Amino acid sequence: MTKLIEDILKNSKTIAMVGVSSLKKKEDPKNLKRKPSTIVMKYMQEFGYRVIPVNPFAEGEIIHGEKVFSKLEDIKIANQLGLRIKLLGISEIINNQLFETVHPCLVSKNSYIGNVNGVMNAVITEGKPVGQSILQGEGAGPGPTSSSLLSDLLSILRGNIKPPFGISYNKRKSIKPFNNQNYSNSLYLRFEVKDKQGVLSLITNRLSKFKISVKRIIQTPDKKNKKATIVIISHKTTEKNIKNCLSIFKKNKNILKFPTLIRLYN
Repeated sequence: MTKLIEDILKNSKTIAMVGVSSLKKKEDPKNLKRKPSTIVMKYMQEFGYRVIPVNPFAEGEIIHGEKVFSKLEDIKIANQLGLRIKLLGISEIINNQLFETVHPCLVSKNSYIGNVNGVMNAVITEGKPVGQSILQGEGAGPGPTSSSLLSDLLSILRGNIKPPFGISYNKRKSIKPFNNQNYSNSLYLRFEVKDKQGVLSLITNRLSKFKISVKRIIQTPDKKNKKATIVIISHKTTEKNIKNCLSIFKKNKNILKFPTLIRLYN
């Protein structure tokens, strides 16, 4: 058994960890860091593994930089579609306004960001006329952490304390925030529904009503349990449209579970 585990760890860099702890209602967030499963997850990350937390009671939470899934279904489907799930921080200027967000995204397996794994972090900037610039390095582990800490301490001791971005606050240019509800994304939506006539048309009609155009549909029946999984990839639509649309599905008895939403990063 030890040899088998050793071979798995040598040949795999992405591991799903089932049962990663989550925060209970009104619990001190500091407790999460002390729970054995999250300690193991952090330990694995520091040795270069990407750990995907799986816990049906903590779906959607972010633990150690990774989104928690209720089951491995979305990862499996993403792989079939040639995509990977990555936690991205996105910032861009739209109509002279600043848009910022952080959330899990589906990215192409063939993209640069889709191949940044383990403890590696990457920052991709794009501008005119320079084009794309990429910075990549370890974002966790004893080496990077101690190096950053020592660098900060030496800067303080030398009096070499600089403001963020090298520009003092009063000299920075103010910029208005972009309304995130107007931002457009393509979407991955996974529905668990009763396997009965008319449910698919109900979903697509609702999406159409809120100006969400369907690009691709994958339907997988589960005849034994009389239910089905429906995955829909949409064309671009606004955050406002999707928020208003999904709220309706909470009230429908043919929709067994509130749909899973993951945005596609183009």
